[in-house]
Amino acid sequence: MSDEEFNRAYLESDMLYGREPSYELVNFIKSTPEIHGIALDLGCGDGRDSIFLARNNFSVTSVDISKVALTKLRDAAEKEHLQIRCLNLDVKDFEFRPESYDLIVSTTLLDHLEQETRDNVIHGMKQSLKIDGFLYVEVFTIEDPGCNRSKELGEIQDLKLRNLSSEFASKIKHYFEKGELSKQFHNLKTILYIEKLEPDTHHGAFHYHGVARLVAKKVR
Repeated sequence: MSDEEFNRAYLESDMLYGREPSYELVNFIKSTPEIHGIALDLGCGDGRDSIFLARNNFSVTSVDISKVALTKLRDAAEKEHLQIRCLNLDVKDFEFRPESYDLIVSTTLLDHLEQETRDNVIHGMKQSLKIDGFLYVEVFTIEDPGCNRSKELGEIQDLKLRNLSSEFASKIKHYFEKGELSKQFHNLKTILYIEKLEPDTHHGAFHYHGVARLVAKKVR
C-alpha cells in the first residue's frame, strides 16, 4: 500500500488494527520485568504496541509511513504524557544506528516490503539492537488465506476458511515460508517461535491469518 492508501485506511477507522497490543508481546514483556529502556516500533501504525510499551516504562521511537496514523498516536501519547517520539518515514529511509535499542518491535511490517528493502531492514534491526537487547517480530505466512499458495499447497483444508482472508491481503509483498522468519534471525538467540493459523476480529470482516512470531535476544 502507498502512503495515501494507508492514510485513507486509517482515516476510515478509529484504530485500524484495534486497541489491544500484540498479545505475544504483552505476554513477553509482562513475564520479563527486567526488560526496559529504549524501544523502536517499526511500522507502528496508530500505535497499539507503542502505547503499550510506553505505559510499561519504555522510551519509544515509533516509525510509520502514514501521517494520519502518527497523528492519532501523537494525540494519544500527549493525553497520557507518554514518552513516544513519532517519525513519519518510509522504513527504507530510516537510519539504523548500531546498538541503539533495548527492544525492537516489528508487527506485520516485513511482509509489506519488497525483497531488497526487507533484507536491508532485517540487517538494520540486528545491527541496531544492543547486546542483550530483544527483538519481537510478527509476519504473515503462506498459510494465510490471502496467499494463493495456501490453496495450492493445501495448507487450509477447510474450504470456508480459505475464503476468510483480510481485506488487505493483496497488499502483502511477501508471505513467509515455514521457518523462514526464524532463519532470517538465526544469529540471535531464539526465545519464542510460533507459526499458526488464527482468527482476526480487529479490522474489517471476520477473517484468518497465517502468522509467524519471533522473540529473540542479541547475545555476544
